[in-house]
Amino acid sequence: MLTLRRAFAAMTVVLLGMSGAIGASLMEGSRAFPASPPKNTATAVTSSGTPSLPGATVVFTATVQRNGAGTSDPTSGTITFYDGATVLGTGSVGATHQATFSTAALAMGSHSITGAFDGDANFAPSVSPVFTQVVSLNATTTVVVSDLNPSQLGQSVSFTAR
Repeated sequence: MLTLRRAFAAMTVVLLGMSGAIGASLMEGSRAFPASPPKNTATAVTSSGTPSLPGATVVFTATVQRNGAGTSDPTSGTITFYDGATVLGTGSVGATHQATFSTAALAMGSHSITGAFDGDANFAPSVSPVFTQVVSLNATTTVVVSDLNPSQLGQSVSFTAR
């Protein structure tokens, strides 16, 4: 019976020693975590114009903003631009909290464009809602010209729209 008590006491000492080592290990590991959790972000995508013509260069702009107060908007990180599940390309977030990507390779039709911000130690990742970019032969540009430019006050001028 005495031997059983000594064995139990020895196991207790070993387990207590292990719990101290595990606790110390957990404490050391916690130093790797940031002091505060990353701020939530919201990302939005726009384009230089929709509809666009086939072969025309379209510039996509993604803007990243933090949700809530207490910190500035992100000025670094990467935005990956997608057409559905297909990666179009990437852009770097700069001082304006925006990243851009240009392409002239969009086929005719409707394209579901999203931007995915990769986040960093201060800002959480986010994905934009879908922005629909239409590529169509029906995309038009209107140009207005006048028959007199410059004209005099009271003079009759004809305008033509093409």
